[in-house]
Amino acid sequence: MALVPGEYEFECSECNGDGNIEIGPVDHPDHEWVTCPDCHGDGELLVDEDEAAEMIDDGREPLRGPSTWRMPLPCPRCFQSYDLDEAKASFDHQYAGSSDWKYDVVVPMHMCADCASEDADARWMDGELESADGPPPSADEVKGAWRTIGKKLGW
Repeated sequence: MALVPGEYEFECSECNGDGNIEIGPVDHPDHEWVTCPDCHGDGELLVDEDEAAEMIDDGREPLRGPSTWRMPLPCPRCFQSYDLDEAKASFDHQYAGSSDWKYDVVVPMHMCADCASEDADARWMDGELESADGPPPSADEVKGAWRTIGKKLGW
């Protein structure tokens, strides 16, 4: 993930996004509210890529990031986190030249590359998708292929 310096915005943890903090004991009549020294009253902090990476590792979620940054998505099938751009690139690369399937055309909903491949292969085997390689093998062709493999391996 390429982070761009100065483009990560987090809620200020000192004032919890309020912009002000309370000074002195709350029960005491002399306590007062002052502008938060960390965020200068904005309630938000702009941080560079290194500090943002540390904050994200600590479990904090940015309010705003560079336009190329996205939170990882949970796959609706396997629930693993994935990056959508990486899933698209992996799927498109895997099927380039043989079936000529494209993620944006073939995959019915956003999901990780592994689940997208499983889904596309299953739909191809069920005859729902066409491939540049042609139709899937018939049940008899699959049996014949296994017999041939078995004979060669001495099964």
